[in-house]
Amino acid sequence: MADLTIAVSGGTGGIVDARGLTGAQTITAFTVTKAITLMMGPGIFTFTTNPAITVTSDRFNLIGAGKGTTTIVPANLVGGCILDNHSAAGGRTSYHDFSCDGTGLTNPDYGIKFDTAGNQQGYACNNARFIGFTKASAAALNIARANTGTFINCDYENSTAGISFTGGPGISNLNTFIGGQVSGNVTNILSTGGDGNTFLGLNIATGTASPSVWIKTGFACLFEGNWFEVNTTGVGSSSIRLGDSAGATSTNGCDIRSNFNFDSTNWFVQIQQGTGNKIQSNSDAGGTTIFVRTENLASETAVLFNRRTGTLLSEGSGFVDTLQIGANTNMTGCPAGYCFGAALSGQGANPLLISATSSSTPIINFRDQTGVLKSQVLNGGAFSWIEAPAPSGISNQDTTFGDSTTHTPSWNNNNNGTSSPTGAWQCTNVTPVTVNANVTTDQNLMACTVPAGTLNRVGRTLRLWLAGVYSTPAASTTAVVVKAKLGALTLATWTSTALAGIQATNDQFNVTGWSTTQTGGATAAFEVHGNMDIDLGVGNTVADSNFADVNTATVSSVDSTAVQTLQITIAFTVASASNSATQRQLILETVN
Repeated sequence: MADLTIAVSGGTGGIVDARGLTGAQTITAFTVTKAITLMMGPGIFTFTTNPAITVTSDRFNLIGAGKGTTTIVPANLVGGCILDNHSAAGGRTSYHDFSCDGTGLTNPDYGIKFDTAGNQQGYACNNARFIGFTKASAAALNIARANTGTFINCDYENSTAGISFTGGPGISNLNTFIGGQVSGNVTNILSTGGDGNTFLGLNIATGTASPSVWIKTGFACLFEGNWFEVNTTGVGSSSIRLGDSAGATSTNGCDIRSNFNFDSTNWFVQIQQGTGNKIQSNSDAGGTTIFVRTENLASETAVLFNRRTGTLLSEGSGFVDTLQIGANTNMTGCPAGYCFGAALSGQGANPLLISATSSSTPIINFRDQTGVLKSQVLNGGAFSWIEAPAPSGISNQDTTFGDSTTHTPSWNNNNNGTSSPTGAWQCTNVTPVTVNANVTTDQNLMACTVPAGTLNRVGRTLRLWLAGVYSTPAASTTAVVVKAKLGALTLATWTSTALAGIQATNDQFNVTGWSTTQTGGATAAFEVHGNMDIDLGVGNTVADSNFADVNTATVSSVDSTAVQTLQITIAFTVASASNSATQRQLILETVN
């Protein structure tokens, strides 16, 4: 049995060269109390007690002959290979070119553990491997109390946790991992504390439980340039999870960027609880069902410029004050946020597109909370709605949209029903139309074409105004009859009393009326009422007489889903070749 105890604990420090110990060696556990450099040669060094090496001094350096060449095997007891727990705040310990192997052992808790009472800084581990620590809560690397460590090209494999931070919030901070393998662990990276830890260019793979990476609590973690592959899939699976809704802990301000995902998990990133996290410029070739999911306790998330092969970029119920930019961005996911999507063929399923047409015209398309395309802004500032069916109203929200039923801009305020601005549809005619046939039947005056669907909404009201003049021969006793017709349906009729044996010359008449849709569809019914004012005297300065319509019930039916013509007619109850009428003005407009 080799004994390094005296060599590494005696004296005042220096270099201990143990490279002459090679092959299989059984070693008694020892404690380092001086600032020394321990050099170990190729071999398998099996220790009889744990921790195999305890470091209580700062400026200790362990240098092996290479990863997989110098191998430390702990005893099958509580503890592990190396416990660094010296009390100096400026520890500056380092570990290089060796392996720590707990494969087949059931009791060790860690490969290497940093748990320094002095909360040491500036430690390092390069080209090392920690493998096979499978006890419940064990970890290949456990950082409990230590800051600003650097780990380069190290591997953490086949353990309960590959890399574990257990110091609690604000304890294990600013550690940096560059390169290496984190694979085959139940959870590859698990953090229950620590801020500002950075992971760069790691291969994070073959995690046997979901999530592969779980940052339960912490602030400002950074994952950049990492490779995720062959991690556990299935219902509710994710490659990275931030926050812990069950434990009521938050992960805030983390930045997950420029990573490559080859997992087919439900989500690449799942945010259970936390504020201000960013998922940006990642590439997804694994076909995740949804790239990012946020839960109710996630807020102020930014999902930016990610590239993926799946369908929707994101989903969830927690998109509060969320900013999303990227192809397949889901407006359902951020009703209280801002969503921008990249252009796709046919404009895809993006809630908001910023793109260029074939003529390089800027275009922005909005979608409602169901993902239905609503509008676009074109070059030059012109604004137009792309129509869709009216969405369901939402309490405490005002929704505007282009209504594909009535083909007019519309809104639903606070779930109070669909309405439109007055004049959303209108027709105006001031080209005079004159009729003078010697008949008693209806003669056509002005008309307007009403587009399909304009009146196809229950409660939709059309306001009508018309004005004109009429003339008769001397001693006329005719009455004047004015009608408003929609297609073949007479909406309303206004009939004056007979003239009192006088001659009318350019006497005026005008009508104000309102038609409200009572039943929509192909057999629409309307409630229509109004008044006609008409001069029945000699000359057009006599006081006008007023006549109401004669409707006592709704009038029906006509197809409000089809194009219809609204026609104004006039008739004289006593025929004469000298009867004439000229309509000079017609105004139609919807009022809601």
